This record gives sequence, C-alpha cells and structure tokens, in this order.
Amino acid sequence: MSHFDIKLISKISHEVMSPIISSRWALEIILADKNLNIDPEKRLFLKNTYSNLNRISTISNKLINYARYSSNELLPINQDIDVSVSLKKIVDSLCSDFPEANIKLSIQNSNYITTTDQSMIEFIFHSLIHNSIVYSNPGTEVFVNLSKDQSGKIILEVKDKGIGILDEDKPKIFSEFFRGQNCDEIYAKGVGLSLFLCKKICEVCGYEINFSSEKNSGTNFSVLIPLKK
Repeated sequence: MSHFDIKLISKISHEVMSPIISSRWALEIILADKNLNIDPEKRLFLKNTYSNLNRISTISNKLINYARYSSNELLPINQDIDVSVSLKKIVDSLCSDFPEANIKLSIQNSNYITTTDQSMIEFIFHSLIHNSIVYSNPGTEVFVNLSKDQSGKIILEVKDKGIGILDEDKPKIFSEFFRGQNCDEIYAKGVGLSLFLCKKICEVCGYEINFSSEKNSGTNFSVLIPLKK
C-alpha cells in the first residue's frame, strides 16, 4: 500500500466520522425522549439506523487505526484514565447495539487508574467483547471481568461459549486480514482487522494479550495492563 493510499484512507475515514457522530447524537436524543409518541415500527427503524451508524463508526475506527499503523503513526497519546469507566461505557454501548446479548460484567476491587491512550484501550475493549457477542452460540453468556493480579497489574478477561477457534487457525489469529475458517458460518461481516490491530496496540502500549480456545466450547481472551507508575 502506497503512502498516498494510506493517507487517503485516513482522510476519508476521518471525514466519515463527523456526520456519523452528529447523526448518532441526534438519534440518541430522539430515542431517549419519552414524550415523543413514535410509532413502534418507526422506533424500531430508528434503532436499526442507530445500530448501523455504530457499525460504520466501528469500521471507520478500524481503518483509521490501520492507516496509523501502516504509516508508523500508531503511537499512544497517554493520559490518566480509569479503565473501569471506559469498560462500562463500552459494555453499555454494545448492550444497546445487541439487545439480545447476555453480557455479564464483573469489576472487582477499585482503583483502575492507569496512564494510557483512551481511544486505543477502548478499541481493544470493544473489539474483544464484540467478537465474543457475534461468535457466541444463541442463549449463552459473555463474561467480562476486570481485576488485578498479585503484582497489581490490571487484567481484562472476555470469555464466551461460542464457536471457538480451530487449532489450525490459532497461530494466525492475530494476522492481518485473517478470519477463522468457521467465522463466516455465524458472522460474515468481518474484515479480519480487529485482532490484528488489538495485538499491534498492545505492543505499542506495553500490554500483553493472550487467548485460549476450544472448538465449539468458547474462547477466553485476556489483556494484562500495567497500573499507573
């Protein structure tokens, strides 16, 4: 990919985000106003539109991060944040997008403040939980747990009881544009960038990402995040 192509992708993705954000904001106000007597079918239409805007936003974020990676500009802009607050925000957003999702969020202890890039860590949270939702078997739960290990490092765990990852696919799971052989059976919309970018973000931020999985039994992703120094 040429330097011009990378810059073009980044420019278009940023331009797309602006109308998406304003449209989502307008829909949020409309859907939250209980005084508006909106026909149930029209309300459902508005909710579907809102979900589609969120999907476009997710794709745009992937392209922006991919362009940053390709041009060696995937560098964290660090600030002190409480990652538990960011995690709750992501879970609430995904519960809205996937009302049928059964997400069980557990946050143990307190003081999850660390110095990191907020947009990057939220990208990881969103990507891992979203994948667990779409690749879960119907009626099962997605478990999201935030805790600390004995050394005080923050641990995010995302577990599901979904289709799992095939043994032959495991070495390639963080590869660019890779999708598992059994993914299209459930969710045919992916482009194979989420886990690739999660891995790259973990590398530049100093995180550690691991997974374990078994076919038809589910997958467990974990991310180890240093506390604020």
